[in-house]
Amino acid sequence: VRGEARTEPSNGGGTPRGVPPPWAYWSSRSGNGLIRAENRRRTTGQADPAHVLWHAYLGWLHTQGERVPWDETGPPGWLVKERVLQARRAPGTTCLAALSRRAPGSIERPHNNSKGCGGVMRVAPIGLVGADPFQLGVAAAAITHGHPSGYLAAGCFAHLVARVSRGHDLRGAAV
Repeated sequence: VRGEARTEPSNGGGTPRGVPPPWAYWSSRSGNGLIRAENRRRTTGQADPAHVLWHAYLGWLHTQGERVPWDETGPPGWLVKERVLQARRAPGTTCLAALSRRAPGSIERPHNNSKGCGGVMRVAPIGLVGADPFQLGVAAAAITHGHPSGYLAAGCFAHLVARVSRGHDLRGAAV
């Protein structure tokens, strides 16, 4: 996140230098959620990574100035306090609406029929550490995107990242 910031069009204008692009916000939330899920698994012996990811994504919703339906565990960690991640940059209505619900969306209980790119842009960290990156990528995207085109593409991307990170070339990783 603290690497080279870009100037990208957003809402008809540019993003100020030093402000991370939108995918960095989401990827940082996924990475944070994965770390928290693993810590929970190690300390309690159990954790539902998709639920912990949902909770991490609620942290993004909070930084967008939205009311958050926190559960009993409250705000998810230190990222909520990082000022560089507080910028509201034309957040997608799909993610805003889905995360404003009292429970995460899932394949079995989708919140919408969205097939946008919001699920794909946040699953790269899942490919780096997930035991089953395809399934967890699907579950992470289905939190906010209920159409199969939205969540299956995310699962494929997480799987692709996993294969490339394990030494496959891009062409070999895609099969």
